[in-house]
Amino acid sequence: MYFWSALLFVVVAGFTFLWVYARRQSRRYNERLVRQFEALKKQFEKAELQLSTQSNEVYPLLKTDMEGRALLIERTLRDKFNFFVINLHTGNPQGVHVQLIPETHYHGLKEKEKESFSLLPDAGWAYVGHASLAQIIAKDYLNPLMQQYPTLRDLFSTLVIYQQAITLVLFSSTKPIAYDKVLMIGSRLCLQLARLIEANDAQNESKETHGQA
Repeated sequence: MYFWSALLFVVVAGFTFLWVYARRQSRRYNERLVRQFEALKKQFEKAELQLSTQSNEVYPLLKTDMEGRALLIERTLRDKFNFFVINLHTGNPQGVHVQLIPETHYHGLKEKEKESFSLLPDAGWAYVGHASLAQIIAKDYLNPLMQQYPTLRDLFSTLVIYQQAITLVLFSSTKPIAYDKVLMIGSRLCLQLARLIEANDAQNESKETHGQA
């Protein structure tokens, strides 16, 4: 009887310790994340930071702009998983659509999910949509950036250009990562891609004008 009572005490104490430890780690992560978003906010002239919580998790939302383009940076809950999402508004008169995911993620998809994607040869990416634009983005923008910032490569989920938005989705990790730096790098990437798309639109418009002349 004494043995079973002692064993029950050890089990209950163990679970209690794990629960308290998990809560403490979650609180530390939330506090660190809020500080990082506050540091990120300071890098913009005008920015609004909103904080919401759900199930002891914090979900910051930063609203600002880059070169006159509306920018949203947030931690969000999707399909029971946490992600960081960067969304930059951009002009896209041609209606260009492209989505890229790492080739390693592509191989992890179900066969039916793979059908909508195509692999870029010798690039390390799979894509949907505009093939030549996907090739340019992968080789001229993503690959050099991933080599320079391995953390961004590890967190990368997907990049989508659709209608008037460029959206970069990153995995949320509980590791001590400098998210303020990672999210700023991701935001600058979106800005570079916005310039690329808008420059292509301007070139196409110029060609059409000269053709009509």
